[in-house]
Formats: sequence, structure tokens, C-alpha cells
Amino acid sequence: MPKVPALKGHTRNRPKRDAIHPNSRKAGQLSRDQAHKDRVDKRKAAYDTAVSNKVTKLMWFREHIDDSKDSYSYGETVQLIEKYLGRLDGELDTILEQQGLPHQKGRRHASREDQIRSTMLQERHLLEGPGFEAPDLTDPKVLKAFKSWWGEEHLLPNLKLRKYRSRPSDDSLPVLNDDNM
Repeated sequence: MPKVPALKGHTRNRPKRDAIHPNSRKAGQLSRDQAHKDRVDKRKAAYDTAVSNKVTKLMWFREHIDDSKDSYSYGETVQLIEKYLGRLDGELDTILEQQGLPHQKGRRHASREDQIRSTMLQERHLLEGPGFEAPDLTDPKVLKAFKSWWGEEHLLPNLKLRKYRSRPSDDSLPVLNDDNM
């Protein structure tokens, strides 16, 4: 039978060490290492969730664009975003119908209803305020690249996104002076 090589500095039949004292340097080192791993895992999970949400949103746009168009106008893109904002209306109506049943007490699916309402409110605020991020469908080159994209996360940086507002910003409006009147 072949000999099992002993690990350097260790023996096979060595008794296990006692527990580490909580105030020792080793305990502090282990707790710092664990805290670091937890922070890294938490940030990675948040990043993965954000990328997944962005891919889901862009895939909705990819499925709902007209393949025959070479480019969209700003207004057409805003209309498409409005359609995107209404994507959860059917589910919300279904939940409200279930809550309206006379023999049911309480709010059924209350957490999902609250989540939908919160999402709709947040997205509406983005469209009316700082801008809703969507693919730049006004540029024919970007639209062509977007049409060939099918949800690959590694190609996400190649897609050009733009912020759209439901009403144009004050910077784009012409300035009226009293002299012109």
C-alpha cells in the first residue's frame, strides 16, 4: 500500500486545536475576513440584480419595436416608453378584481400590489422628472445594433442608452424675449 504523504507542518493524527479566544488577533482577523466576504457578496448580488433588471427592460423594448422601421422619432420613443409603463396594468387589474370578491376578506396579494404600484410610481417619476433610460431608438445605427441584440449581458455595454422625458426639458425650448413681441 502506498504511503500517504504528510502535509507540510501537519500530521495526520494531530488533535484539533481548541477554540480561538474571542479577543485574540486571530479572531479579529477571521471576523474581518468574513465581513469582507459578506460585503463583496452583497455588492455582487446588488450588481447582478441591477444588470438583470436592465436586461429585462431592454428585452421588453427589443420585443416591442417595429423591425421595419429604420429609426424612431423622439415622440414615438416616448409613446413606446408609455406602453412600457403600462405593462403591469393587466396584472394590477387582476389583483384588484380578486380583492373585490365579496366572500374574500383582507387584501389578497397585497405585497405584489404594493410592489407594482411602487414600480409604476417610480418609473412614472423618472419619465416626468430626470429622465427614463431607454435605448436610443432615434439613431439608425444604434437601432440596428439593438435589433441584433438578444439579451446577452456581455454585450450590454455596446448598447447606447439615452434618457427620455415625457415633456421636453427647459433647455431645449426657445427663449422668448420681450423684444420679440
